[in-house]
Amino acid sequence: MDDFAYGAFLVGEILKFKVIFSITSIILFVSILSASKGRIWYSFSNTPVNYDPGVTRLYKDGKVKSGWY
Repeated sequence: MDDFAYGAFLVGEILKFKVIFSITSIILFVSILSASKGRIWYSFSNTPVNYDPGVTRLYKDGKVKSGWY
């Protein structure tokens, strides 16, 4: 793996999170860890990530939302 993307969730209702790397059109479900300060997501990529990738958020209640906000 060549690159690493990561972030933190401020919303606890997110069940799954997909990262879309637009250069390669690769869609990855990220790994989510619970930590003492909240939940953290991370993903490894074979191509360098030097931009904010697209995302899709899947919530516990079944809602699906695209984008960061």
